[in-house]
Amino acid sequence: HPFLPWSRMSQRGHAFPPGKAVVSALRAVCALPLFTRPVCPPELDMTRRPDPAASRRSILDAARECFSATGYAGTSMHDIARAAGVTQSLIHHHFGPKDALWGEVRRHAFGQYLHQQRQLIQAVAAEPTTLRAAIDDYFRFLASHPDVLRLVAWLELDEPAKLTDDLQQLHAEGEAMVEDLQAAGHLRRDLPARFVLVALLTLIRNRFEERNVVQDE
Repeated sequence: HPFLPWSRMSQRGHAFPPGKAVVSALRAVCALPLFTRPVCPPELDMTRRPDPAASRRSILDAARECFSATGYAGTSMHDIARAAGVTQSLIHHHFGPKDALWGEVRRHAFGQYLHQQRQLIQAVAAEPTTLRAAIDDYFRFLASHPDVLRLVAWLELDEPAKLTDDLQQLHAEGEAMVEDLQAAGHLRRDLPARFVLVALLTLIRNRFEERNVVQDE
């Protein structure tokens, strides 16, 4: 073969015939295709496309868990990235800086809280006799979402202004519900509606906020 080194040397008057083992190896190499497709194990399959929606959900879940445990100031982007199993650059790609991610977690979690309370108010307003069932639904919601009240508590401590407008509107709707129940004779009328509402919500929240102290018998 003209491209093999001993061929060129032979043309110059030198003869160094290769051994049989060398010839066999070179023939095997020359028989290989120029381009081969690498075979990756399943866990490293480079053809698998990333799922942006799944990445966002994973980051949000991890951020929600971290923020509910240590609050905004006590949580770093490194903590969230480690909990989500992603890089910090991926978090920045999807959500931007930490305060933007905190805002998304706050909007989602507090939105659930407001939605559940409004459902309670609307259900009782439509049918006053369902008050007990509505309270039971609210109780079960908090039991299945233990991080919601922790996030609300961090908001009340760190950013109370962000809660003011929503909570005032919610309390106004709740007071109107209590007044309707009092007028219909379902609740006693000698107590202010605001007092009844606050007492009701506090009793429910206290069961979860003091869960390490208050134990079911």
